[in-house]
Amino acid sequence: MLTGSARQAYRLEAFWIKGRRASRDRHSTRVCGRRLHGIYCDQAQQIPIGTAAGGPCNTEKLVLTDNLYNYVLAHTPESQVLGRLREATAEQHAGRERNQVAPEQGRFLAWLVEALSVRSAIEIGVFTGYSSLAIALALPDNGCLVACEKDEHCMQLAREYWCAAGIRHKIEERMGPALGSLQALIDEGRNSSFDFAFLDADKRSYKSYFEQLLHLLRPGGVMVIDNVLWYGRVADPKETAKNTVALRSFNDALLHDNRVSFSMIPVGDGMTLCRKKP
Repeated sequence: MLTGSARQAYRLEAFWIKGRRASRDRHSTRVCGRRLHGIYCDQAQQIPIGTAAGGPCNTEKLVLTDNLYNYVLAHTPESQVLGRLREATAEQHAGRERNQVAPEQGRFLAWLVEALSVRSAIEIGVFTGYSSLAIALALPDNGCLVACEKDEHCMQLAREYWCAAGIRHKIEERMGPALGSLQALIDEGRNSSFDFAFLDADKRSYKSYFEQLLHLLRPGGVMVIDNVLWYGRVADPKETAKNTVALRSFNDALLHDNRVSFSMIPVGDGMTLCRKKP
């Protein structure tokens, strides 16, 4: 009989194998199966590190093989309710599973919320609720997450699991296009009132979302932005699809944005952590 931890590892590995098979049918590469190298930058001088100008940043690169990724998953705490939500998403939204964050990303978001003592958070792009559930579970009982989503069908599953986890009272829903929802929050006078923001929505609107979220974040607040490596396509100059170009432009703009300090990390499909400067 498998122990609890062994069952979790087996379940996560099975999920990962299934996801990789589905991904291969849709894409030739998958970011969480390989380590993709982003732009390392000396913010003081705005000089990319690891290029001819800056010299090598490391002599040996880590390759995240399937076995190593399975090891990461086996050492990623995941509550039963989060695991059940992943399985329900795969069943009810087959073919769209990649729209939800990976287990290690969900755990990372929860860890940040705990470490930063977040009380008020906002999420742009709920999908079926995995990331919002991870965030809300980490919030204190009197904490609040404003969840912005336009797809009612996806929100039905999210609500079901928010209730199952006992955190429904922490969620404030905002249905409809996110740009409108964010503007409504600004108009309500909620500028500088959020400790934490997670952005995972329409890639071509990232710049607009970012500007509105900066108004809503308090000084010192943290914003996490997902999919900044976009399956590795942002680093391929031959890739000219609209989403790729939009993300590449967004990433480049951050290098010159003095309102935030940030770090791009190759977790999942790439995540950028931004702190709003006081």
